[in-house]
Amino acid sequence: MVNQESRAVNRPKTGLTRRSLLQASALAGFAPLLAASPAHSKASQGTLLLCDQRSQSVILVESQTLLSTRGRSLNLSKLWGWTPSSDRGLADLSPARSWVNVSDAKQAVTSRGAFLLASASGGMAVAIDRTRGSTYWAQALPRADNVHSLEMLPDGNIAVSASTAGYIRLYAASQGVRANRYVQHRLAGAHAVSWSESRSLLWALGASELHGLELTGTASRPALTLRYRYTLPATGGHDLAPVPGSPGDRWLSTSRNVYRFSSAAGTFVRATQPPGLDSSGVKSISQHPVTGQIITVRPDGQTSCEWCSSQVRFINPNRYDSLPSTSIYKARWWV
Repeated sequence: MVNQESRAVNRPKTGLTRRSLLQASALAGFAPLLAASPAHSKASQGTLLLCDQRSQSVILVESQTLLSTRGRSLNLSKLWGWTPSSDRGLADLSPARSWVNVSDAKQAVTSRGAFLLASASGGMAVAIDRTRGSTYWAQALPRADNVHSLEMLPDGNIAVSASTAGYIRLYAASQGVRANRYVQHRLAGAHAVSWSESRSLLWALGASELHGLELTGTASRPALTLRYRYTLPATGGHDLAPVPGSPGDRWLSTSRNVYRFSSAAGTFVRATQPPGLDSSGVKSISQHPVTGQIITVRPDGQTSCEWCSSQVRFINPNRYDSLPSTSIYKARWWV
């Protein structure tokens, strides 16, 4: 049964200038982010995008010596950091309330350009156009919904997951910086969304199910249709990440294990390869598309945030990087 509802809401659109965005980056400005290309440069292979709930910011750091096999303290010299709190162009979204507990950050590269996508449990979801140095789209959802992740689709629209409210919303973000029209799909415990180009599907991960959603509307009036529905092999679905070289596959974490999901076969296989990947309580998974190295984050009990970590784990080759004075919730490669 497809649980879906649509509604249209119109609000005044507010433009954001390049100047206001530059002001928003209190740590280093926007230029270092724009310079973090091309994808296959040696430097980019060691660049991590961190969700730090201690500083309530998204941070880029450079991880050197990728082949190290010993645990070590990472030099947390920031290449770039971003928080919306100092951006007057986002003041209407009340960042002091809506940008609390940064919940996800990822990059999206489309025909429209390259974007930083970020969300917070307080309700804010934002897409920054890193090609042009401006905010592409932003909204503040109800704080009680617990926004957990977001994804940009090929038509420029943006999907947002909310775990407590239990839904996936697809916003017509292509229509403007404050576009507020959306279609909603119900999914209990919705934690993650991931677009599959090879299948033309939006994969949505809930507490106990994985849904494959097809885009059936238009860019200005988006619609979603449930095409696939799978019961997870374990409860507590949390993160979805592409498997480089296997575009139909996804890494998937639950409360107990990490799995590799094959969309072609519709199967979940425990992630025993590479060794060290299968673990409980993994909050984020990211595999580098060039080197193949995987990074994960899971709570380690060393921070004031019980669901955060002071470490990023590297797999294949294996090591831990200690990140002093942080509370990391998710980490992803920035390539």
